Amino acid sequence: MQQQSNRILSGLFNSQQLLAPLMAGVRLAPLTNIIENDDSFLVSAEFPGLQVDDLDICTADGAVILSGKRFEKERQPGDNALHQEFQCDSYYRSIALPEEADLQKINARFYQNILTMEIPKKQTLNKNSPTFKITLNEQTASTLTGGSAPLSAPSSKLQELQSSS
Repeated sequence: MQQQSNRILSGLFNSQQLLAPLMAGVRLAPLTNIIENDDSFLVSAEFPGLQVDDLDICTADGAVILSGKRFEKERQPGDNALHQEFQCDSYYRSIALPEEADLQKINARFYQNILTMEIPKKQTLNKNSPTFKITLNEQTASTLTGGSAPLSAPSSKLQELQSSS
């Protein structure tokens, strides 16, 4: 009698059973980790029960969009479900990344239901890159424009710049 009461009460307070009808058709967000290092961003996402063919990855507006659908296994004719918690689940996650992420060069791997993506950073000038001082005079202006007519500046501005050097 006590075991039966416990079973009934545990069934009443089992949140998965209570929420399952409400969750039908709801998209789940996969658990993710996003790590930044010097050269790239590493994104990991967990997709329980998915096969690689059930997973879609695309990019839009500076974000990586992950989606997938897990299908329930087909029952054999004549099988009656006495209890069922497995269901068809849909996953969706949009991950916005900084502008420096090169979304054209994503390297992705799917292993044991974990999607791991390495997204390299775009090449930018680093702090050790040489810097150049540009002075404004007719010779420099001519060189900058490839030998064509020199750049012109208002004479008062040009005098101001020449007197400050």
